[in-house]
Amino acid sequence: MKKKSNIVVLLSTYNGEEFIERQLQSIFKQDIQEGFDLIIRDDGSKDNTMSILEEVARKNSNVLLIKGNNRGVVGSFLDLLEKAFEMEYDYYCFSDQDDFWMPDKISSAILALESFDNNLPLFYGNRSKIVDEELNDLGYMTQEKKRELSLYNTAIQNICPGHGQVINRHLAESVLKETKIDEKLYSQDLWIINVAALFGNVVFDDTPHTLYVMHQKNELGFGKSRLDWVVQHIKRMRNNEAKKMAEQLVYFNECYDKYLDLNYKNEIFSFVDSQRWFGSRVRYILKSKLYRQKKFETILFKIMYIFGKYNIY
Repeated sequence: MKKKSNIVVLLSTYNGEEFIERQLQSIFKQDIQEGFDLIIRDDGSKDNTMSILEEVARKNSNVLLIKGNNRGVVGSFLDLLEKAFEMEYDYYCFSDQDDFWMPDKISSAILALESFDNNLPLFYGNRSKIVDEELNDLGYMTQEKKRELSLYNTAIQNICPGHGQVINRHLAESVLKETKIDEKLYSQDLWIINVAALFGNVVFDDTPHTLYVMHQKNELGFGKSRLDWVVQHIKRMRNNEAKKMAEQLVYFNECYDKYLDLNYKNEIFSFVDSQRWFGSRVRYILKSKLYRQKKFETILFKIMYIFGKYNIY
């Protein structure tokens, strides 16, 4: 594929035949006047996904299809980012295979990012409407921004899932330069927003430009009510979600150590080192600077920490 735009959409697929055609249709209906390229990497699908993608690539000259070996979602997206970076795009939009984009998804992101100095690493994220598998609105949205998206927040929370993320070339470089694939890196969405919080401007759009499709394979713990959210969050913690997040945080700090300020390093050292005993966890959490966007979420984080859910030992 010959590069036709300075904007690229990066789509990773795996056994996505159920939703992929609908998502591709929403991508191709984007209203961005300057157009975009689409790079798709299939991560070793066993179903009919590749046949669908091959037909799409055949019909659209702005589509590059890569048939890859199974690397997992993190490896697949980082491979896509590296490939696109080599092709020297200015903006990189991440797409999951099972979501749905509103027509102004890309144009809204680019408009927001262009109001900043493009010589800095830039990150854009938007809220999403939560819908069912038939795209029926369930009446609620992904997390809103109430507090600064600093490292003290993104260390333990990501309110910008990958399907809403758009980054510029400088942030892509910052991600690729220091990131090494490791089993501790379990979420590229969380990793990228941490890099963004460290290096550049994080732009958050409260207006939804994407639909997040809820189905059995991708439940993220959203809830209609506060109680429902707590129940869903606890379910995730049972799956060692907090431990995985803590392990990735430690690995992130190893990769980006030379860029981190001393106060933050000390905070994360205490966060990790205090996990060994109940008493030390209580002492740490009473003075912790880490926070989630909502006060009751921060309280729940503190409770989870005290009871060892973030314990990596």
